[in-house]
Amino acid sequence: KTILVVEDDPAIREVLVYAFQDTKCYHIMTANDGFEALKLLEGVRPILCLLDYNLPSMNGIQLYDRIHSIQGLENVRALLMSANLPEQDMEKRHLEGINKPFDLDVLLEDIERLLA
Repeated sequence: KTILVVEDDPAIREVLVYAFQDTKCYHIMTANDGFEALKLLEGVRPILCLLDYNLPSMNGIQLYDRIHSIQGLENVRALLMSANLPEQDMEKRHLEGINKPFDLDVLLEDIERLLA
């Protein structure tokens, strides 16, 4: 079970990887931006994408749209992370989000609920 974390802040990315190490249920892959994420997705089919909204070059919504246009990834779940979530864009896509800063336990609960 692979989860793709796309986060440009190295400290947040590190915390997320650390949080998942304790669960041992998931394989975590990380990317710094949308283009790196899309390259990783050429050979991987994650069960969930954790997407920062404020990414360089392409935001999390744009990345979500690109991911969902890839054959085989049309239904992959995603969770958007940001201090300022774009509510209207998220509602239109039926996306869920979590506000930064977030509690890791709440994030892990949200992920378990999304994947249930």
